[in-house]
Amino acid sequence: MRLPQKKILGLIGFGLGMYLLFLIALFPAALGWQWLPPALKQQVNLQGISGSIWSGRVAIATVNGYESGPLRWQLSPFSLLLGHLGIDAQIKIPAGRIQGRITIISDNEFEAEDVSGELLADAISALSIRQLPVPVMLRGKMKPEIKSLRFHKGQTLQIQGGVKWLNASVEGVQSFPLGVVELKAEPKKQGSRITIRNNGGALELSGNLQLNGNGSYQLNLGLLNRDNQRQDLKTMLSMLGTPDATGRVHFRYNGKLPIR
Repeated sequence: MRLPQKKILGLIGFGLGMYLLFLIALFPAALGWQWLPPALKQQVNLQGISGSIWSGRVAIATVNGYESGPLRWQLSPFSLLLGHLGIDAQIKIPAGRIQGRITIISDNEFEAEDVSGELLADAISALSIRQLPVPVMLRGKMKPEIKSLRFHKGQTLQIQGGVKWLNASVEGVQSFPLGVVELKAEPKKQGSRITIRNNGGALELSGNLQLNGNGSYQLNLGLLNRDNQRQDLKTMLSMLGTPDATGRVHFRYNGKLPIR
């Protein structure tokens, strides 16, 4: 019994389609990396690429000069239908690990969802507060739980979620333990408003960080000495300002995130 010509052509087309899907699914990630735009490869350097473009691994990834350890990814085919690059990524760096779902919209725009992990506070301080007039280091461990993040360079930096900073302390000439610090972020216009509170420690923190879409920020903190035996803490607070009626010293600082 001979099959109708249309059915034969349909089977051939189906077979070719499956063959192409098979080739794409196994397309080497290392070869795909070579085909990326030169402008992107100037910002990103990957070493030790293995696996396919759909599911692969990188031994070392460097983005804008910041190096991470092993990076694993799983591409989402549905985001490609929308013209975006969706990635379920797991990244290990010397300071910890982080994982989440990232959607790259363009060279200057991306979104992230369900971001979590553990990071040493030392690494955060090296990136975020090196511009402070007084050299300090953050100690402890940070555990982010970010529901969503929207970034468009120079325009948007919206965050929904929070970070718990465990065994927190600030070290300068002396060490000031802070206990557990909680940061809760919510979008505000094109930026984000982050409230800051702590539980425990010799120094009480309460205030907020206004993060603007262009990466600039305004930090407003109320600082209260919980341990009257700490003369070094009293001295440090007196250098920052005069206490108000509640005994709190108000610290304000404006800066900009090192976004390149």
